[in-house]
Amino acid sequence: MKGCPYDNAVAEAMFKVFITEFANQVHFQNAEQLGRILWDYVNWFNHHCIHGTLGYLTPVEARQIIVVSFLLNPASYTLVAIDVYLTG
Repeated sequence: MKGCPYDNAVAEAMFKVFITEFANQVHFQNAEQLGRILWDYVNWFNHHCIHGTLGYLTPVEARQIIVVSFLLNPASYTLVAIDVYLTG
């Protein structure tokens, strides 16, 4: 939801994790190496790293549950809720 203060908090928390776990740990020799390592980190973060705020699921698992839940019962979701869950 555009303009929601929670959006900024989530972005700032993710940026802090990114800097702490990724950027501060590696010195890149070139842009190609940065791209490869960044892709690996994002893949790990989304597919393998569990998150307490997502019920100890990975982001991909949480999104799959939300999408299936919506497809089974679309009337229970508002457009705002769908936007927050699927884009945030």
